[in-house]
Amino acid sequence: MTKSSPIRNVLAGLLGLLWVIALFGSVVGTWAHRQVSDADTWAETVRPLATDEDVIKALEMVFTRQIMDIARAKIIERIPDRTPEVAVNAADQTAERFVRQGVQSALGSDRFEPLWVATNRVAHQEITDLIKGERSGARGSEIRLNLLPAFAMTLRGLDRVSPGLISDDPVPDITRRTPRLRAIAELSTYLGVELPADFGSILIADTEHLATTRQIVSISFRAYYGFRAATAVLGLAILALARPLRFGLVILGAAGAISMGISLIMQSSALNQLGAIGTSSVNSAALRSTGRIIMVDLRSLTTQTLTVAVLVCVTGLVLSSLGRPKKSARRAGAG
Repeated sequence: MTKSSPIRNVLAGLLGLLWVIALFGSVVGTWAHRQVSDADTWAETVRPLATDEDVIKALEMVFTRQIMDIARAKIIERIPDRTPEVAVNAADQTAERFVRQGVQSALGSDRFEPLWVATNRVAHQEITDLIKGERSGARGSEIRLNLLPAFAMTLRGLDRVSPGLISDDPVPDITRRTPRLRAIAELSTYLGVELPADFGSILIADTEHLATTRQIVSISFRAYYGFRAATAVLGLAILALARPLRFGLVILGAAGAISMGISLIMQSSALNQLGAIGTSSVNSAALRSTGRIIMVDLRSLTTQTLTVAVLVCVTGLVLSSLGRPKKSARRAGAG
């Protein structure tokens, strides 16, 4: 029979407090590492954004405004000088209705989701390469989410709804493999206007900020592996010190439940803060929606860990309850 050792159990309990911190960092680190390092995980994270109401509304607003700025100028060119203002406004409203229908048709089509995922994959790879030091600042001072393929797809949808509204020429074939500057040049020719170099893109980060991010991620990765090692070492130490062994299971389970409980409370607070972010721009809408999605992933991982911790704790308590009658029976037999 394994005798209880108060000193060893006190030490095991103190290590349990450290295990709360180590497990917390290990779970959060595993989640963050998976989001940053795994392109497939990131692709699945951003995939729902292609049908997210807030993101679609923000994109619809941006694309409609950009196209209408061009269409409005072309409408004014085609209308005679002495046309009544009422007729001009009516033509403008009709054009905006057609533009909005074309934009909605394009963003609501089955082609938009794979295009959105592919675009985000490219941006994710560029960020990952720069963070890992595999991309130099000379290749570009900015990393942008390139929405030009989606914009071109929107123009094709508009051309089907209202042929010739923007141009009689065919819409240029722009894909995610088309260099951004070349795509801007082709669209400029099609639209008949000089588009700025940052047209149809969202600034994610520049190399100045990513240099700082690289340092932070590097430290975070080291901390991630450190937390995982600490979780394993402390867990084994608790089981080695605890007497009887079932007491160690109770400590591990209880500490794990406390750790994951704290994590869930912090996640709820973070979700409330995300809810306060507006959706007036694509950036803010995507930030809020992406935050909600990845927080759901973290909550799922936390809940799974919490379930295991509770099962371990219950197992230790059950073993403890089963051990007590045997002691009583031995004493009765001795008497």
